[in-house]
Parts: sequence; C-alpha cells; structure tokens
Amino acid sequence: MNNINKRAHEYAIAHRHKADGIALMRAYTTGAMEEHCRLMSLHGIRPKVFISGRVSDLPYLVAYGNFSNAERTLASMGYEVVNPMKICKKNWSWLRCMIKCLWAITFCDKIYQLDNWKESRGARIEYKWAKFLRKRIL
Repeated sequence: MNNINKRAHEYAIAHRHKADGIALMRAYTTGAMEEHCRLMSLHGIRPKVFISGRVSDLPYLVAYGNFSNAERTLASMGYEVVNPMKICKKNWSWLRCMIKCLWAITFCDKIYQLDNWKESRGARIEYKWAKFLRKRIL
C-alpha cells in the first residue's frame, strides 16, 4: 500500500471509530481524497457533503427550497448531507452562520455548489475555504 493509500485508509478508520476529527483537518492530496471516499464506502460509511449557495437577498422559503432540493438529490446519491439551512437558525447573523458553516465544511469530505453560488459572498468564501482544505468540489 503506497503512502497516499495508507493515509486514506487511516482517515477511513478514524471516521469509523468516531475520532475527534483532528485527522480530517490535515491537508491531503486529491488522490488520497478519492481513495479515502472509496475506503469509507467499503466500511459502509457515507461520504459527507456540504451544500453551498446563495441565501442572502432571497426570500427565505425560496432559499430553503433550493437547499432542500439539493439535499434530497445528494441523499439519493448516497451522501450524508450537511444543509446549512438546517444547521443555522433563521434569526442568526450572517457572521454567526458563516462561522458555523466554515466549521462544518472542515468536517465534510466534499462541497456541493448550487447554481447561484457565485452571486453569494458567503458561498464564495465557503468555496475558497473548501479549496484551501483540498475538499472535492461537486
């Protein structure tokens, strides 16, 4: 087993045993990420994906509907989905939601961008954070 596959296997084992997530914060290559996801599926663990998109300046129900549709689609594809509309409360400030979302992205394997993500300052920040952490962008 080469070094990349060995690290990916270690990450899969850490997920399986509910490790505290410190191992997930390590930077690793895209090749290791693919192997990591493959090994997770072998252990019966679904890869975790974060949904990113525009929320501000949209009616709440429209934004909620966009994220819910994406959540259903991704869940049907076998992902464990993190929906920011569900982890942030409606009355929270933009900054508080961003902090919560960036923290959630840290513990996800991938990030899914809605079609309107480029129109959102927060989604662009989430995209840059995911790229920094070398997350796979869907």
